[in-house]
Amino acid sequence: MQIPLQITTHNMDHSDALEARIRAKTDKLSEFFQHITSSRVTVELEGKQFRVRSRHQGSWQRDCG
Repeated sequence: MQIPLQITTHNMDHSDALEARIRAKTDKLSEFFQHITSSRVTVELEGKQFRVRSRHQGSWQRDCG
């Protein structure tokens, strides 16, 4: 299942390859956590290093009975 994905980049260009890599990782994550309904990923370039931040939203119910 493809979940809505928002990708933001800072100090670098957004590329199709970057988006494809993030999409693949997000799809893999959704295989294990089906309750995810959306995802926001921020990629920052700081000097020669980059940082990735992600936030996933979702809801789930658990039956205890």
